[in-house]
Amino acid sequence: MIKLFSLTIIFIPLFTIGQEPSTIKSIDSTVRIIDNDPTIIKKLYDTVTYEKEDGGSSWDSVYHHKEFFYKNGQLIKITAWNKYGNWRNDMLAYYQNGMTIKFLKGESFTGQSEYGSLNFAIYYYHDKDLSVKWLTPKPDNVLGVATDIFLKWSYSLQKEER
Repeated sequence: MIKLFSLTIIFIPLFTIGQEPSTIKSIDSTVRIIDNDPTIIKKLYDTVTYEKEDGGSSWDSVYHHKEFFYKNGQLIKITAWNKYGNWRNDMLAYYQNGMTIKFLKGESFTGQSEYGSLNFAIYYYHDKDLSVKWLTPKPDNVLGVATDIFLKWSYSLQKEER
């Protein structure tokens, strides 16, 4: 009995690690279905505020753009970007049954090759990060991605919809 128990403890991590790629493929499949569904309803919101730069004395317009996508009354996708001066950040979140399944983020300045692009994607399963995938070259000064912060951002965007 003890041998069976120890074998179970050894093999359980192997099975759960093997499920990760299939879960990511499943999430990507769900995302493709969402992106190609012609029956999705979209609500768009744009706002402009006039803000003072961080630690400076200059003022400039801040643009906020959000698109909320619904299927059968349920929120399934949010696209958002914010722009201040020559800086821009982009976010894209996908939801299934009210939970974040994929969050993509980009940040850049005018004139950079990645301007307006998404830099990385984070895959989530039951609010736990599965994987971080870089879509643009990872900057040398970035050690990792704080996936828990971006999960909070995705739910913050979701709350703004209500």
